Amino acid sequence: MGLQHALYNNWGWVLVICSFVITIPLHGIEYSYNSLMVWFQDEFGTSKSETGLAGTIAIGLLSLSSPISFYLMEYFSTRAIVMLGMAMCSAGLFASSFVTSLPYLYFTYGVMYGMGSNFAHVPGLALIIKYFPKKHTVSSTCIAQLGASVGVIALPVIVETMFGQLGWRVSLRIFAGVLLMTGTLGIVFVPPSAVDERRNSKEIEALKDPEKDRAMLEKQGLEKIELPKKSFVKRYKDFMSQTKFWVTELLFFTMAVGVTMSLTNIGSFLSETSLSEDMQVLVLSVMGTGDLAARLFVAIFVERLPFSRTTYFSISCLIAGVPFFFLVAASDSVPLLIGLLVLINFGRGSLFGMIVSVGVEIFGAENSDESTTSVFFAFGLGGLLAAPVGGAISDATGTYVATFYFCGTLCALAFVIATILAKLRRNAKYKLYEASTESPIVYVFPGVSSGAEEYETYITSV
Repeated sequence: MGLQHALYNNWGWVLVICSFVITIPLHGIEYSYNSLMVWFQDEFGTSKSETGLAGTIAIGLLSLSSPISFYLMEYFSTRAIVMLGMAMCSAGLFASSFVTSLPYLYFTYGVMYGMGSNFAHVPGLALIIKYFPKKHTVSSTCIAQLGASVGVIALPVIVETMFGQLGWRVSLRIFAGVLLMTGTLGIVFVPPSAVDERRNSKEIEALKDPEKDRAMLEKQGLEKIELPKKSFVKRYKDFMSQTKFWVTELLFFTMAVGVTMSLTNIGSFLSETSLSEDMQVLVLSVMGTGDLAARLFVAIFVERLPFSRTTYFSISCLIAGVPFFFLVAASDSVPLLIGLLVLINFGRGSLFGMIVSVGVEIFGAENSDESTTSVFFAFGLGGLLAAPVGGAISDATGTYVATFYFCGTLCALAFVIATILAKLRRNAKYKLYEASTESPIVYVFPGVSSGAEEYETYITSV
């Protein structure tokens, strides 16, 4: 009873832990496309831009499919959507192991795996916010996504080892089985209301005194009033009418193009340097430590910083963007190259770890579903364009200098937009504070009768 009661009281953290485990193979495979791309390019004899498109579609649909997954949540439970997503990812990898030409891979890996990863991940994050609407919002959502960093560190080495010994087709089938088994953890994704109902029923069963039963039920408050719920289209139409919605969309779109472009180009860039294959794998693995360190920093310290999450988000855009201007020049120095890549990944890890919580800070916890959908959609749209644009630039110029300069410039632009949003948010809070102190709101309630006298009750909100 004690353990069961503790689990019910901390079910939000159960979801966080299960999300962490799910994202290790789920995003580890997706964000390790740098390693997969080299094998696919050799197998099908295609260009960098053509081969990179499959990974770009998957990374883009990871976020771009959010309106679809949230629409499905109007009719199905989060649990069902998460488990469906893991099954789609498993089926996508299994089907990819049989493809005979690259275009098939666009559907099996790009579309099936990309949409499946969205279904398995994004609705779960939105549910976690409902368990942590105000306190621990950043840490809970960041830890839930931390498995991606673990996967990025571990998967390049595992992929190279398995692909080298078993071949990429057999290896993808093994990964498909791992995803299918991991997907069973989706059974824990139930809303807070279901957990509360289950916990309360257990508490009532444990009580023997009817008077205590009655007292406990009275203590739980008034009967819930079900308010009319707006339709999916109406909610999002009203949400999109805000000016800050479009500014926020521009922020996440710009940031996504800048940082996602590097995901599908750094692997090819390293393959053209003087580094050996073993050293390239090591560099890609070490890159993941920057991402992991950033997400740990975000989870532990960001809510304790003296400035807003949006401000730290803007700083992270600079951390991720500035090293791009020096990347090509540092290709002959392994320590410097690793240092710059770790710095890029630290900034990128901070940005990825705060996507959800920054959206909630800008729009409020009451709009968590809408904000999560919108920021992931903008991020996915930017990610979808990243690899074709980056690959086309490098193919046209014959060098990665222009590509990486473009990445750095976009990150700098995202820094400016995020700084403006943070400033507007501070101004809005200051104006709200001034209004509350200069013009307090006074509520007058009917008086309480005491004999011949009647007293009025005043409550002033400040």
